[in-house]
Amino acid sequence: MKSAIDIAVVTGYFPNSKNPMRAIFIKNLVDRMNVVTIRKIISPLPWAPNWLVGDRWKELQGISHTARFGNLHAVYPRYWVIPKMEVFSGVMYGLSIIRHLYRLKQKYPELIVHVHCAFPDGVGLAWVAKLLGLPYVVTAHGSDINVYAQKKLLRGQIRWALRAASAVIGVSRPLVEKIKALTARDDGHVHEIPCAGYDPQVFAWRESTPLRNAFSLPINGRVLLFIGNLVPIKGLPILLEAWGELEKIGKLGEDDRLVIIGTGTQRELLEKLALLNNIQKKTLFAGTQAHIDIPKWLNVANALCLSSYNEGTPNVVVEALACGVPVIATRVGGVPALLEGTGLPLVAPGDAQALSVAIQRVLDAHWDVKTLQTAVRDYTWEKLASRNIQVLIEVAEKSCDRNVA
Repeated sequence: MKSAIDIAVVTGYFPNSKNPMRAIFIKNLVDRMNVVTIRKIISPLPWAPNWLVGDRWKELQGISHTARFGNLHAVYPRYWVIPKMEVFSGVMYGLSIIRHLYRLKQKYPELIVHVHCAFPDGVGLAWVAKLLGLPYVVTAHGSDINVYAQKKLLRGQIRWALRAASAVIGVSRPLVEKIKALTARDDGHVHEIPCAGYDPQVFAWRESTPLRNAFSLPINGRVLLFIGNLVPIKGLPILLEAWGELEKIGKLGEDDRLVIIGTGTQRELLEKLALLNNIQKKTLFAGTQAHIDIPKWLNVANALCLSSYNEGTPNVVVEALACGVPVIATRVGGVPALLEGTGLPLVAPGDAQALSVAIQRVLDAHWDVKTLQTAVRDYTWEKLASRNIQVLIEVAEKSCDRNVA
């Protein structure tokens, strides 16, 4: 076994100077991979010329080109995104990272690249890695396979990038099966390792009463919590419809609350739906919350609800279970594997009636904290990092053997 491995991490999803919580789960994983040496984080971002206006473009324009996170050094090269021409995104992405990887390869000849997301990240890296002779590992997270790989012009690119990789990691069992079907490989090339983890020192059970006082929530009411982006794929109109159904049939108490944490394009729509369903007084839109406060919000909740149409392995579900909080969720992605053995209900996406029944059942029942926590005992960041490191070690050893031969 190699005693030291030099790694470069490539991903467009990483915290930056304007958004320090962006894809924090990838940083949490990388932070724990201290057995290998992370030489650099390369996090390409779309190029935003100064003449473009709008909040999204202004944020991109203001992001620093370098950043430090403890011992981690991150760089943020820019690449061109051509509107309605996704087919070229991989090439543009690759052009933005090639000089950084060339310099690292010169300094660390046995460098291995770990790239998160198959598109455009994996595709962009693949041709650069081939040109520079770099072994690489791709972690696919969900939409890269579930959405982008279903597009005719992108499917072949993604298949090629994954087949050329030294190893591929899928974050859930359904994703792994899709990758195997896409690549036509079932030879140990694809590994299942979640990228949803938690720090047991942070996400743990706490007494809810003082936390409810701090958040000005009723002490005796039941709290149903959602945490995530307010975007269509999260199915929030269905959640509001289900909550409204419980109100209509008299199953909600005066102090019961649905708390929605997050921001996104559907905020205004959701507020209108709360009004239409006559639940505006029992629905709290709490906006963006500091990551340090998420364990507190989880511990004020009687349950977490995720009504998504699609997911990978949601970090928030892992964190909720680690706090001993029951979860009501749709049967998508890696969610069923997380809830296996807990007795918690799974419902079909888009079924508001089934969701309302599941919410009522979970809120009315007593759930054992230890049983829920046990379901995610293998999802600590340290354990997930160890599994990623093992894949990288195997790649390094095979690469070394080929070089010797």
